[in-house]
Amino acid sequence: MSNSSPTYLISLELRDLLVQKLGNLQRENVALQRSLQEQQTKTTAQTQDLFLELLEVADVLEALLDYLENNPRPSREFIARLPKSISVVNRKFLSVLGKRQLLPIELQEGVEADFNLCRVIDREERIDIPDQTITKIVRRGFYWGQKVLRPTEVITAQRPIKFIISKEPTEVITAQSEPPPIPLPELFSEGITACQEGRYPKAIKYLEDYCQGCKERNSPNYVQAQMWLIKAYRMSGHLPRAIAILRLLTNHFHPQVNTWANNILTMLSQEISPV
Repeated sequence: MSNSSPTYLISLELRDLLVQKLGNLQRENVALQRSLQEQQTKTTAQTQDLFLELLEVADVLEALLDYLENNPRPSREFIARLPKSISVVNRKFLSVLGKRQLLPIELQEGVEADFNLCRVIDREERIDIPDQTITKIVRRGFYWGQKVLRPTEVITAQRPIKFIISKEPTEVITAQSEPPPIPLPELFSEGITACQEGRYPKAIKYLEDYCQGCKERNSPNYVQAQMWLIKAYRMSGHLPRAIAILRLLTNHFHPQVNTWANNILTMLSQEISPV
């Protein structure tokens, strides 16, 4: 019995096809290796640039520390300039981050908390402002591209529970400081109408309340409310708030919503940071 390996015969046409395929694979492999090397070179250069820019920030901080160490009793002029000097360092540091698409989340005290962008770390009892109003920003949050890398940490208002003793000694009534809530369908329709009529502050109030109360975040009405809210924010000069919602909609599962959000985000980003 022969131990020789079996011999397979293939046609010239199949042979030429296999040779062509192998040639294509070799060329693709070479191109892939070249692309990988170029990417590694680019990444190394970007990392080097980042380190050099961070070292510039460190140099300024080191100069301030050296001055304070060598001058235990700094002059009044230095003390007066110190906040400005630190502000310059902070702006330089934020500029370094911004070049890497790491941008601060713009939230303001005195507005209702957006729980997509912030995390409540404490509550403060207040009777002069509505529930969930931001009373203090404890730590700034940041976007990385279109993703919330770190939410803003905030303290929000909370109404204290008060009780009023009625004339009947056995009856206790909880104080009502606000009128009954408006139904969601009415908030939705009134918000859109107000926006169409140019009553943007009213539109913002209605649409924010609707979005906060709506549980179906993937419903067409919820997405439509957010789109109108973006317009109301933009027309009222609250571009950072409009952009914050757009960043969320760019990740929407529906391709039309995704495309719309990306187009509007590009336009508003140019408005807020003109070249």
